[in-house]
Amino acid sequence: MVRMIWRRWCRSIRRHRFQAVRRHRDQRYHCIADVLEQRTLLSTITVTTSLEHQDGEVSLREAIATANGSPGFDSITFSAALSGQTIHLTAGQLTIRETVEIDGLGAKNTIVDADGSSRVFNVTAAAGDVTFAGLSIVGGKTVADNATGAGIRFLSTGTLTVIESAISDNTTGGFASRGAGIYTNTGAVTVLSSVISGNSTTGAGGDGAGIFSQNGPVALTNSTMSANSTAGYHGDGTALYTDGALADVTLTSSTVSANINNGADALGAAVSVIRGSVTVSNSIVSGNTISSGTFVDLLFENYEQTGTFLVTYSLIGVNSGTPLNPAPVGSPDANGNLVGTFESPIDPQLGPLADNAGPTQTMALLSGSPAFNAGGTTTALLCTRPRLSQFLLHLQIRPRET
Repeated sequence: MVRMIWRRWCRSIRRHRFQAVRRHRDQRYHCIADVLEQRTLLSTITVTTSLEHQDGEVSLREAIATANGSPGFDSITFSAALSGQTIHLTAGQLTIRETVEIDGLGAKNTIVDADGSSRVFNVTAAAGDVTFAGLSIVGGKTVADNATGAGIRFLSTGTLTVIESAISDNTTGGFASRGAGIYTNTGAVTVLSSVISGNSTTGAGGDGAGIFSQNGPVALTNSTMSANSTAGYHGDGTALYTDGALADVTLTSSTVSANINNGADALGAAVSVIRGSVTVSNSIVSGNTISSGTFVDLLFENYEQTGTFLVTYSLIGVNSGTPLNPAPVGSPDANGNLVGTFESPIDPQLGPLADNAGPTQTMALLSGSPAFNAGGTTTALLCTRPRLSQFLLHLQIRPRET
């Protein structure tokens, strides 16, 4: 992750001709970026065609195959000429077997579409860390039983990082085919400034239409989960479902709203955390719906009795399934939360998922929303490219050594 940020920071320096020179008396000051890990030479592969194969050009499938055959970290980028073009997968899913970063031209400009014919990305157990940045992953579909992760199936024990991307309109249909958008077994999932929307599971036991984690932590920052749906019998956790004791959920400055659970005997809320811990800050989890039961927005089962639960400066529409006490609009609780009940839910008054000038679609606060000026002072990590200031990790202004 730090390696990726370092690369982008360097590119931004060249692009913006960034200079930070200060003089005070006889001292000269300059910028030093300290990357707290060993420097390694990065291999970059550039995709030059949106087709699966074109003589003399490099397709995304060919770029991934090259990265798979190259041990160590590789970066896949896209030629600027491909901006706005969709890569249609006509030869099945794309399989990743090595550590790689796939860095698109923006979610609105780089779209990888399986067109309902296959899964989009299959990340194997050997892959290590994998990053998707600045692209849309759409149209993935599986129909067999236990066919998880139509958008991304992440079987690695490393970390899946999704930055400024859209994971949308992916579908699973078989029994226990979980995580239509993203499925992870034991790997960690980190989502930054992204949207996970319109993903659906239709089979029985199809938990976590947006994200399903069996036993890996999931963290969302500055992200939106909306319009995901489950329709099968006992399909729980419409937006996000985690099961294991290590599958902690962290939501920071994020929105989970307008997710729909239509399954019979489905008791899990939009966000269902069965054994792990829950940490929510400066976020909205409200405006979701469920066809049965009262666990609408957030469910904290804590089966192992080892999980912790902390919500601060957030709006939770319905408190059923949580330790939270009611805190109506105008009377926040001690942690700054507004909390509704099943009988009196709090409407966050959000606009529809739309282009609100960010890297991906978001749900804007409408005039009069109770979430206005209701947040705390927590500063979330922003990843709005190409703003240089968002990537200055460990950057300091120091006197030049003489």
